[in-house]
Amino acid sequence: MREVTKGVNEPFALALDSKGWLYVANDPRYGAGESLGSISVYAPGGSQPLGKVRVYNPVALALDPSDSVYVANPSNHSSVLVYSNGPTKLLRTITSGVNEPSALLIDSP
Repeated sequence: MREVTKGVNEPFALALDSKGWLYVANDPRYGAGESLGSISVYAPGGSQPLGKVRVYNPVALALDPSDSVYVANPSNHSSVLVYSNGPTKLLRTITSGVNEPSALLIDSP
């Protein structure tokens, strides 16, 4: 069991991939007219975040069978952001057919 408190700020969503990486979608902080949410990323078994990925308004997380991380982002042009697993790298941004997403569901084969 691990306790994770550092890097957690009123989380909207959590996701744990098959390798043990933990992702926390943090509540955005408002200031200077923009929201500043983030995704904290934790190594398998770790309790300290390895880093944060800045996402303006992350409201939901989902993982596909290859453990890519999908982030619903209703702000900043309404999109679903797709990151690699582990230390996340933006793979693509989905905007076509997306309008203020508030939830995600990945269908597995």
